[in-house]
Amino acid sequence: MIRISLKLILLGVFCLALTSPLRSIAGIKPPFTLKVVWTSGFDDNILNYSDRDLTRFKNNQEVSRSAINTTDDWVNTFGIQAYRDFKLGRRFSFRPYYSGKLNLYSVNSIKNYSSHLFSARFAYRTRVYLTLEYFYLADYYLRIYRDRDWTEYHNCDFNLYQPAVKLRYRKLPWVVDLEYAREMIYYNSYFTEYDSRANLYGLKGTWEFPTGASVAIGYQFKHSDNIGYEPPQIEQTGNPNEETEAGDGSYEENRYLLEVFYPLPIDSDWNWHSGIKFQHRQRFYQSSLTLAQDAIHAGREDRRDIVKALVSVSPTTQLDLELSITFDVRRTTSQNSSVSAAKDFDDHALDLTLSYRLF
Repeated sequence: MIRISLKLILLGVFCLALTSPLRSIAGIKPPFTLKVVWTSGFDDNILNYSDRDLTRFKNNQEVSRSAINTTDDWVNTFGIQAYRDFKLGRRFSFRPYYSGKLNLYSVNSIKNYSSHLFSARFAYRTRVYLTLEYFYLADYYLRIYRDRDWTEYHNCDFNLYQPAVKLRYRKLPWVVDLEYAREMIYYNSYFTEYDSRANLYGLKGTWEFPTGASVAIGYQFKHSDNIGYEPPQIEQTGNPNEETEAGDGSYEENRYLLEVFYPLPIDSDWNWHSGIKFQHRQRFYQSSLTLAQDAIHAGREDRRDIVKALVSVSPTTQLDLELSITFDVRRTTSQNSSVSAAKDFDDHALDLTLSYRLF
């Protein structure tokens, strides 16, 4: 009941925001900036299934039938962004900010989820920015897994909580960003053994050209501790290699970032830009168990590459449009060959995003 209420509230606020221009016309202008964001797109692998699992789904050969109706779907995301700037003397300023999103899947409603971001930014002129953030991701559905204790199949979802602090130093043409985040993930009652806490550290440098183009490179390090892991209480049955995530899922991960943006040479009053974002992740699982004890994680390494290419245009100072395509690929190395068959995946998404500043 609570999860449904949160989603309905967020959707209601989105709809209410659309009526705000009427109040502005009537001479009632809220003392803050408000944007509405709508993204509509197609995702061809919503659960990040491997080729093996995709084939099993299509041929109705799964060990336990998935809770989804299709492995692809059309997704609509409704979001709002609100903030206000306050002057703190001549040199300092303060900006409270909120962003909320509601993701709705056209066919597979079990994948619907919402997210919320609260932040407070303190700025010294346009040179130094200190931002405190709190991100909350609610009811994110993964897939069906086998409960290791009772050998029954259940839906697996989690909530994510992530407070963070970020520091930016800007002295053109350089921009330097530092960040630290504490991530806490808590699964539903059937899979509390997957619960984890992580620390993430990041550094990014951006070079901004006078033409409006920019190039950024960055690095992030993440250490995740599988705090929920405990030895199973009863003897395992079935095939743990394929039907469960049992074992110690602690890991360390390196992330390498590259972002390039540049204005397009189009003779138009509209502002056209294009860009590409690339992220390469290397994950090393830290399980000290043997392969026989932890077939999923022992000696496992993951490589994940995420590439997003985009084109954006701003017809007015209030309206922005963006068309993007994303490729997400994961490849796994393990002495257990069934891990690669279960965990390798390819995902592609095509999205159109509209952002409109109401006031």
